[in-house]
Amino acid sequence: MKKIILLSILTTLCYSLFSQEPGIKFSHDSIFTELLIKSEKLNKPIFIDCYTKWCGPCKKMAKEVFTQKEVGDFYNEQFINAKFDMESKEGSIIREKYKVEGFPTLLFLNSKGEMLHVSLGSRSASDFVELGKIAIDDTRNFKYYNDKINKGDRSSETITQYLKAYPEAPNKATLLNDYFKTLSKEQLITQESWNMIKSFIRDIENPQFKYVLKHRQEFEDLVGKEEVSNKILNGFGYYSYVHKDDPEKVESLEKIDPELYAAFQLQNNFYIAFAECRRDNTNSEKWTTLITLAKEYFPKANKDPMNINNLCWEIYKMQKEAPNKEALNIIKEWSQYTCEKQPNNHFFNDTYAHILFDLGNIDDAIKYEEKALLIAGKDNTEQYEFYTNELKRFQKALNKN
Repeated sequence: MKKIILLSILTTLCYSLFSQEPGIKFSHDSIFTELLIKSEKLNKPIFIDCYTKWCGPCKKMAKEVFTQKEVGDFYNEQFINAKFDMESKEGSIIREKYKVEGFPTLLFLNSKGEMLHVSLGSRSASDFVELGKIAIDDTRNFKYYNDKINKGDRSSETITQYLKAYPEAPNKATLLNDYFKTLSKEQLITQESWNMIKSFIRDIENPQFKYVLKHRQEFEDLVGKEEVSNKILNGFGYYSYVHKDDPEKVESLEKIDPELYAAFQLQNNFYIAFAECRRDNTNSEKWTTLITLAKEYFPKANKDPMNINNLCWEIYKMQKEAPNKEALNIIKEWSQYTCEKQPNNHFFNDTYAHILFDLGNIDDAIKYEEKALLIAGKDNTEQYEFYTNELKRFQKALNKN
């Protein structure tokens, strides 16, 4: 009898401890229709993590975001939370029904199974909480803009918000083509028009992309040569991926702009060397190849600050295992560029701080890490904690000196 009582106490204690763990508590329902029934009964919307077992960003979200207290507090209160492997039998039903194309897809539904909101890709904890707030806001979520679209609203605001929520919407091409057909030449060459082209049109054979190429100088006068060149470079990248089995089509891009095409080829070679070096970052020959190409690449690169920052951080991490001062000095220049372009981006300041620290410039590293911490603020819990710990590490190193 004592053993039974002790076992009961231990079971209760274990359950209590487990239930107090921070993070999202996912439902154990394995059938999609059961979630809909539960949603109606509890009068709560559904959040579904659409993942695959091989997806790296999915694992990152599961390990680093779903487990955070602020995330759990919000999602457990507001949603019925579920996870489905999109390659399982039940997951494939959801994948087909909601046209899930990439992973992770973060899907929000009401009890009728209607899509409230959707987002593709991993997010930070604070961004993920904000995403959930948008999903339940019937003046900001995808359903709100979808209803407006269905009622015939074709304003740039509605289409933009609709496609931001659902970038691969099946009616995307139709919506954009219908919208641009209503514009005069004067309306086509405006910031509003450019924003839509820049955000949603990737194919250089699209009529709007062709219009940009035909009126390139006018768009350069509007938004700057660098921004238009970056858009064309991105177009080259998308087109070459779609037609990767047709070398002649890819080579035809040179006719558009020989100089940009050469930059595009250099970019491809750089990224191949980058991937090779990342696979074997202790190989000195691969580092030499990467550094050689990097010196050529950056002056002609697509200088989107976020892309440059991501490259800097990846190369920084690569050289941590096999220190390479020459590589650090190259990405120092790149990282400095991102901070000059967007001085109030905490990610950029943090990256630059780490590079400076590893190069021995501890005073400036502390200055930029302090700036990253200040910009991030306490509300950005995940980054704030990381920046605080790194700042302490930098300060400790300075005191030792």
